[in-house]
Amino acid sequence: GKFLNPAAYNDKINVFYSYSDTTSTTTRLSRVTDVGGRTLLGSMTVNVKMDITFMKAGKTDHTLFICCKGGKIYKITNAGLAGQIVTQIDNACLPVGNTTISCIDIGVTEDNLLVTFSNYGISSVWLTNDGGTTWLNKDQTVSGLEDMPVRAAVFYPLDRKQAFLATELGVAARIHFLGKRSDIPVLMKTASANILVSEQEGLPRCILESLALGTPTIGTKIRGTQDLLAGGCGLLVDVGDSDGLAAAMAEILDRPEDAANMSKLGSERISTYDLDAIVRLHEDLYAEALN
Repeated sequence: GKFLNPAAYNDKINVFYSYSDTTSTTTRLSRVTDVGGRTLLGSMTVNVKMDITFMKAGKTDHTLFICCKGGKIYKITNAGLAGQIVTQIDNACLPVGNTTISCIDIGVTEDNLLVTFSNYGISSVWLTNDGGTTWLNKDQTVSGLEDMPVRAAVFYPLDRKQAFLATELGVAARIHFLGKRSDIPVLMKTASANILVSEQEGLPRCILESLALGTPTIGTKIRGTQDLLAGGCGLLVDVGDSDGLAAAMAEILDRPEDAANMSKLGSERISTYDLDAIVRLHEDLYAEALN
């Protein structure tokens, strides 16, 4: 999602730009000059309707790059001044539809642009060396980049043929996003552990499923979760205790016999949540109320 208002700052001319509003045919940006001095608030209008996702000031004065939903990129020269020129530079080469450009970085010149997308199922990294006339897909199978959102990118300053990419948490090599699956019981059964570190739950079904499948489970000390995992049926950690969570994960991996005993206790515990048992409890409850 887009949680921050797109903005850009040109430190060479001390001008700050940010998105303001959009009509059916135009887009208005706030344009603040002499930031930190007199701080003069103004605005500029672009005669294009834009759904802006990212902005970046160019290397030249009064140049602005604006990235929009659907893989559209605009370069504005003389931004906010007389003679303002707006040029679309994506050349219809980038992923379209409900796609979000998350970042654009500038290389040695404004012809060298690196663009990233924060969507699943598309090529996330693109490069142009001619200002947008042609775009190169750098997120190919041979690149080894998994299918994940890329949040930001910067050219490596010592070698512009390389770049740093920021993914969700920098854990791309350790996590596999499997997408929609129809074999969840198989995946849970073969997992070393099931982990639920919520801050609030009712009676979490995924833990019920883990206990039924005999999968060791780690959860937080909250209502519902701790009721299911009490008595050695699982491991409990405090909410937000990352060190405790790491220790619990290591315990399951390093002590397989204890993990197996935990799974056995969990399987016995889940029998009390069998549908027939729950029906009997409700029948007893109604009988008591009626009598």
